[in-house]
Amino acid sequence: MLSSLVPLLAPPQQSDQYHGQSLELAEEIESLRAGEDTLYDYDLYVAAENQTAGGDGFITTQRPDDGDQEDSSAIEGIEFRSAEMVSDLQIYGKGATESPEIRMYYYLQFTGQEGSTADVTISLEAGGFQIADKTFSIDDPCNSGLFQSSCAYNGREIYFDDISNDGFSIPSGKQLVIRIDAEATCESGDGGNPIGGSSCDVRVAYGNVDNSGSSGFTKIEVRANAMANSEVRIHKLGGAWNDAQVTDWYPNHTPEHRTMQFSIDVRNSFGRYDINQVKLQLISPGETSFPFEKIFSNNELKLDNQGLVGNYNWTYNAGIAPGEYGIKLEITDLQGHSVIFEHDGIEMLEVGVSIELGTAQSDNLLVAPGKTSSVEFLLIHIGSSGIAVEVDFALQQSLGTGWLADFDQPGGYYLSGGGSFARPILSVTAPEDDMTNTPDTITIIARAYADQDGDGTDEEVQVVTTTIGVEEVGVFAPPRINVYADVEHQKEIADSARPEAYDETLSHFVAADQTGRFWLDILNSGFDEDRFRIKVKDIPEQWDVAIYDNMTSVELEKQQAAWLTPIIQSHSVDNFFIEVYPPPEREGGDSGILEIEVLSSGDDELVSTIQFTLHRTFGVYAEVIYDPYGLPDGHIGPFSAGAEIDMTIRISAQSGNSSVVTPWQIRNPASLDK
Repeated sequence: MLSSLVPLLAPPQQSDQYHGQSLELAEEIESLRAGEDTLYDYDLYVAAENQTAGGDGFITTQRPDDGDQEDSSAIEGIEFRSAEMVSDLQIYGKGATESPEIRMYYYLQFTGQEGSTADVTISLEAGGFQIADKTFSIDDPCNSGLFQSSCAYNGREIYFDDISNDGFSIPSGKQLVIRIDAEATCESGDGGNPIGGSSCDVRVAYGNVDNSGSSGFTKIEVRANAMANSEVRIHKLGGAWNDAQVTDWYPNHTPEHRTMQFSIDVRNSFGRYDINQVKLQLISPGETSFPFEKIFSNNELKLDNQGLVGNYNWTYNAGIAPGEYGIKLEITDLQGHSVIFEHDGIEMLEVGVSIELGTAQSDNLLVAPGKTSSVEFLLIHIGSSGIAVEVDFALQQSLGTGWLADFDQPGGYYLSGGGSFARPILSVTAPEDDMTNTPDTITIIARAYADQDGDGTDEEVQVVTTTIGVEEVGVFAPPRINVYADVEHQKEIADSARPEAYDETLSHFVAADQTGRFWLDILNSGFDEDRFRIKVKDIPEQWDVAIYDNMTSVELEKQQAAWLTPIIQSHSVDNFFIEVYPPPEREGGDSGILEIEVLSSGDDELVSTIQFTLHRTFGVYAEVIYDPYGLPDGHIGPFSAGAEIDMTIRISAQSGNSSVVTPWQIRNPASLDK
């Protein structure tokens, strides 16, 4: 038993934590349920009152502690209530099939004058409907001592023998109720002196009753299965509860596909307090061992609709034995009942192949007129180590006139056993001119053949398909240009493919006495490798610029007012940085657009441009962030001569060093030296 479960699994107490409202169960899904056909003997004790459940006493599976005796008068009527059921509970009587009965043991005290009698009725209700009742008479009152103080509680029993063979149901959200009512011949008394016991009363004790020094309990004995709605499901890592379960696995799959996610939903009609231990086991083929046995701790289970739910992830080692593995979920309650749910199990398959794109392969196959493209796959035998597999590859569809496609091994690929692999290569040649029938995708079918039954004949054992996208590109193409304000490439300021995403007029500051630096990425989006020419189309007055290789920090070769990049492979990115130099003299432009053009060397008509604003600062920068003339801020007027204008100006230091203090003044521009 897990001691760590004890704090969570106490019965409902007098607090709002257990609000007793009806609990809606999740939509039922076809699945096996734990122990549906197995019944267990339950003692349902009557303990002290529970405010959430209501009534005078609380019907619970937890045995009351010593010293917890309570009593109530049946003359006024007594009502014992369970908590609301978390799920439907079917209750049966005990004994012979033809005459099942429910036994109730209780402690009763009848006090009164000699000759007094009382009639007592005990009824059993479920979900608001009466199930059974018993009425009996008693004529043996105790009349002893002051206020009958020495009268003992006598243990008695009754049998509800009119219980149906089919039992009765307590629906989810409803309660089990025991009512006890009594009428005594001297119920109203004679108005005499109570000394010596001149009044009548019928009282029932419950909790842990002290009966002549030994413990006793008011309880009923039933047969039921409160945990019948518990279940376990198995998925791949990250799977949701309602996803289709995964029961086929492979001994030599890749690591990311060898993690099983076991999800459990432990239900107990009496409530979570009645759950004592939850254990999950995986059983090896032949039931010779347990690859894992997991006992859930308290912090691994969470409350969900008054049930306990949790996940356990298990990653098996490559090469695990093939065969059928069993899954067993065992739940133990407070009274020691163990309900076992045996899942249909999982199958470790002997034969299986996996096809993935090669590690350096992009998601799309690039095709261009008259060019040959290739795509590499990774083919892995993920089944048992002892069986070889032959795999044939073919295209599912014809690519049409002018297209050619073939694999590097037309005769197929041989995999000697689980864990072995091959790297099939598909080559596709596009037509020289007409590309109108370029497919969006190409689907590859792989058929695996193996001698699985050992008769010397290979048979088809698996068919796997995989699809790759097709993207038509030019032999050469305009490059994609991205500019960043930081070396980490976190602050993008320009993108040739999305010029509308950035405000080209937004200032990017460069201190007057320093060199500014921006980072430039160029993507070759053409089919062939290419070199690119970088030109400056526009720059603020008296500013200068240079382009450097980001890896070597060496300035690129400059030819005819353009910097020439190294060769960039198809759909690869090369990194550079731009150094900008503010004018050394004050007369130079403070700000302006820097426009850069990048051209393909293979076709100089294929060009992309970006632009952004450079802004020289002298330690401080001021900008209008409010004026009364509306947007854009800082554009004022019209106004009359002598008018006063209120505006808000933000002034910020641009030194780049928080420890530097920069003095500044507000001056009339006319007073500045030019």
